[in-house]
Amino acid sequence: MLFTAAQQLLHIQWTLPLLLFLVAAVIGSALLEGAIQLVMSSSAFRTEASDTLMTWTDNLITAFANYPVGIFPLLLRIGFMTVFPIALIAFFPAAVILGRAGDGPAPAFVAYAVPLIDLIAFAAA
Repeated sequence: MLFTAAQQLLHIQWTLPLLLFLVAAVIGSALLEGAIQLVMSSSAFRTEASDTLMTWTDNLITAFANYPVGIFPLLLRIGFMTVFPIALIAFFPAAVILGRAGDGPAPAFVAYAVPLIDLIAFAAA
């Protein structure tokens, strides 16, 4: 119900390519979050304080992945798009769906390539 109301207010024109992108973005976002968790979990082999790192990771994703990248200072923006790429979980896919892929801090092709980037990140983890 909430999704239907939001869709009507935003006037999103659902086309087959956009629906396919949505499916790919959801799968890719799950893979990226899994990759981030896997990298952080692998620290358990090297440190005894991995619980703290895992909690920090969960809190960081929960707290910051829901916000537009543009509200953060430049250094955090760069970090959220590269080192700790939580901007790829929701911000860029949402920008594509809303028709604003080129309005963000990266070129439009980056937003459209997010599912592929997520898959590569998962494979690299």
